[in-house]
Amino acid sequence: FERTRALNLLGVLSAATGDTLKAFNYYYQALLSDKNTADRRNAAFWETTIQGNIGYLYKQQNKLDSSLDHFKKAYDISRKNNLKHNVAFVLDQLGAVHFLMGDRKSGFEFSRRAKNLCESDHDSRTGAIVYRTIAGYFKETLQTDSAIYYAKKGLELAQSIGFKSSEFNNSNLLSELYESSDIKE
Repeated sequence: FERTRALNLLGVLSAATGDTLKAFNYYYQALLSDKNTADRRNAAFWETTIQGNIGYLYKQQNKLDSSLDHFKKAYDISRKNNLKHNVAFVLDQLGAVHFLMGDRKSGFEFSRRAKNLCESDHDSRTGAIVYRTIAGYFKETLQTDSAIYYAKKGLELAQSIGFKSSEFNNSNLLSELYESSDIKE
């Protein structure tokens, strides 16, 4: 799995530097290198992760149908192999894509399911991400109090485990929310 892991990381780095073509290339190579292994559970973890990364990259490009397709593949694989952490994250991303596609009701529902799964599994890392997503929905629907509530919960979870990127994302959203509410007053 070292080759798969390395190719996936190269994809992540390429995406982070804005080279999406190279990122897609690395992700698809990683998917192919993962096919010939006897350890199906580990292979399923990597396939779910890579499908999710591809879905996320498509989401960033606003290619929502392609994003949805890859997140659905990741969801099916993670459910089939009982990869609970992956299931919660993918549910949240499915919610985000549906929300972006204009189906807010489904977006909220997928992320609510992800939140419930994180809470029942005590998954603080994914939970911090999910709370940020839900807070973003409430921000978009102009429900500032609810957005602040969920962003605070996400920040608290992130701080409890030292999850710096999620601390940043949740606190950044909180500052936007507080700033916009100060302007309105």
